Amino acid sequence: MATVTSTWHHHFIDYNSLDFKEYVKVNISEACHPKLGDVIVKYARFEWDISYYQAETEAYHWIEGHDIGPHFLGHLTEEGRIIDFLLETIEGHHAGPEDLSRCEEVVQKLHSLGIVHRDPNRYNFIVNESRVTLIDFETARKTQDEDELAQEMKILPEKLIDSSGKGGRGMVWPDNIQLEMDEIYRRDGGWSDQLTQQADEGEITMTSEENKRLVEEVRAGRTAYVPV
Repeated sequence: MATVTSTWHHHFIDYNSLDFKEYVKVNISEACHPKLGDVIVKYARFEWDISYYQAETEAYHWIEGHDIGPHFLGHLTEEGRIIDFLLETIEGHHAGPEDLSRCEEVVQKLHSLGIVHRDPNRYNFIVNESRVTLIDFETARKTQDEDELAQEMKILPEKLIDSSGKGGRGMVWPDNIQLEMDEIYRRDGGWSDQLTQQADEGEITMTSEENKRLVEEVRAGRTAYVPV
């Protein structure tokens, strides 16, 4: 079974020790830990998710102690393997154009470490009175390309006024949609991106055969991953 191998943090938390409260996205939940209290849990739904979370786990190690992202609380384990991690819960709102200067500050901190985020949409900034927090580091990578860093900073103003919803997809579904998606997951062994988009839109029309085909394409590596 696949496992995250970047185990830099000293805390390891068993999946079964958590009291799950509600979905934030399909692979992110709010939960309560008996010692840590309220936490955000990010976990792999499929075997092929592990590679993305391996990269994100490493990214959190790079930014540890630099006041850029949420505090990393530990690795999430299930039956001896690491399936992702826990983060602190942060209250706040998604960034808008009025938050540009503060968002630029946190992106500059990231760039000063030689890291490009690669998906700085407005939903990946959580803003409150005390801080701006950057989240979702699945596609982040180290770089020495100054042009790439400059371009990411340059596009930030337009990202903060984007009203397309890109990056905010996948919030909590209504109960009837959630029940249907849970049944599909048990039946088909996964959710394709196209299926989750239909769930977000409130009407699921995709057949089981089509969903299974798309899921298998991702598993076989024939479909590119596109961050949202």
